Amino acid sequence: MKHTLQVLKDSEKSSIKVESGSNLLEILQLEEYKIPAPCGGAGSCGKCKIKILDSSIETVASEKELLTDKEINAGVRLACCHNINQDLKIRIPNFSDIEVLTDGMDLDIDYDPKLYLKNIEIKKASLNDQRDILKKIKDKYSEIKEIEADLIKKLPLLEKEKANFIINIDKIIDIKKTEDKKLYGIAVDIGTTTVAFYLLDMLEEKELAVYSTANPQQKYGADVVTRINYTIETKAGEKKMQQEIIKALNQGIDNLLKKSGVEREDIYQLTVAGNTVMMHFLLGVSAESIAKAPYVPVFREEVEMKAQELGIKLNKNALITLLPSIASYVGADIVADLLVTAENKTQSYLLIDIGTNGEIILKNGNKLYACSAAAGPAFEGAKITHGKAGVAGAVSVYSADGYQTIANQKANGICGSGLLDIIAYLLENKYIDKNGAFKIERLSDEQQKKMIDYKGKKAFLVVPAEETANGEEIVLTQKDIREFQLAKGAVAAGINLLLEKAEIKAEELNKIYLAGGFGSYIDSKSTLKVGLIPEVKSENIIKIGNGAGLGAKIYLLDKKKKLQSEKIVENVKYIELSKSKEFQNYFMESMIFD
Repeated sequence: MKHTLQVLKDSEKSSIKVESGSNLLEILQLEEYKIPAPCGGAGSCGKCKIKILDSSIETVASEKELLTDKEINAGVRLACCHNINQDLKIRIPNFSDIEVLTDGMDLDIDYDPKLYLKNIEIKKASLNDQRDILKKIKDKYSEIKEIEADLIKKLPLLEKEKANFIINIDKIIDIKKTEDKKLYGIAVDIGTTTVAFYLLDMLEEKELAVYSTANPQQKYGADVVTRINYTIETKAGEKKMQQEIIKALNQGIDNLLKKSGVEREDIYQLTVAGNTVMMHFLLGVSAESIAKAPYVPVFREEVEMKAQELGIKLNKNALITLLPSIASYVGADIVADLLVTAENKTQSYLLIDIGTNGEIILKNGNKLYACSAAAGPAFEGAKITHGKAGVAGAVSVYSADGYQTIANQKANGICGSGLLDIIAYLLENKYIDKNGAFKIERLSDEQQKKMIDYKGKKAFLVVPAEETANGEEIVLTQKDIREFQLAKGAVAAGINLLLEKAEIKAEELNKIYLAGGFGSYIDSKSTLKVGLIPEVKSENIIKIGNGAGLGAKIYLLDKKKKLQSEKIVENVKYIELSKSKEFQNYFMESMIFD
């Protein structure tokens, strides 16, 4: 039996025939509506809100917990909680796109790419020299060893005129006319939440265009473990994950072409950084082993193949190169970060990339230590009552002087940097004690005004209803503080454990590098106040921006980075936190606000 689902979004309307019993969220995702679902449709995050029109659907238990009475009375429901058993008309709110960080710190790059252009000329054949054309090329240009088979038919061109050869180290991958002097490459950072693209002119040594977008795999869960579980539980789940990211890559490439005017056929290489799970998903490889003890990935080394083998639309002989990874939860994105900080050859430093996981690297002299702390999606806003990713309207800055939102739009939630600021404010003004509990009975009359009833419990008022986009107050609950403590505790404990393993004290650290979107937008003072990172001078906290994207660019432009990356992977001592008793002790200690 089929039912009709009418979907209204902005001024657009569509009508879909669906099988009875189909899950509403799954249908909307299939129809490519952008519906946030950090929990992967488990009914625990409360983010996949839609509005029911022209009919009534009873709420389920999780909706009563996650939605306000006002929302429920207005027909708001969670799409993942309902199967379609009748004709239905719904409205989808306008979910904002994520603000993606693409900038990185300034860095001098040693330009030495493995792809280069060479203008070649050979002498015409004669009775005195009957060598074939390819033999003449190899004899004259000793660096050339191979040629793509489909290019052999172009070699007669050299009997008549010069030609430009595109060469990958020692292999000819394209032949062009002399006047056609173009060679471009793309670096990509595939994050769990976002994807960033950089188009580079390999001859002029300059960046031509940048593009960023949300990772479309988010519809299957905010974190990698939820997505891995989806691939295990869903038929052809791995194929879906691969198709989602390849589609995003091709759309990103299209946007770069439009921005720059570059021709697709002139792009010959694409380098990719990303966490280990993203690398597996891109190749369509099962990541199940990453989610289960002993947490061993299928591969970690660099992978290189033709882009067309993955359906990535570039020159037919273009190469796609995946940077190597360190471990299941310390991926190629962290290797890329380390390429950015590699100039720091003798000092001791921490490199922290905080997202749904907290990847931590400690360098002490020539030794590198690494771990991954399961911070959970709190810093991405997933398990916070009014949490948001870094979208327009999300509260990103908070202090006694007020708040700021991304893009200065009306407030619609709280992103990671805003959450950190609010917690720091609550600590500084003694709204909460060292255990994170609200101290309601000890608050002044003025402070009491900021504590309101929310779903039968006291919560801190972040933004009053009259200032929000939907006319409902934005609050921080006791549960939200606990979620933050779990995330903060995991990262801080991971740092402390690495310090112990490296036999170095926090005060001996020369620098702390913060990488990624969350690390680049957070306030250093708030970070120190809540105890997320060790106490160091604020000037020694360096924000490197999108280090993974910058590292992918470096890898594209300097062939020596391949060997350097291999040495990094070989030399890092990875600490598995799940089997560490010391980590559990540090974790319990780090939950407390000192």
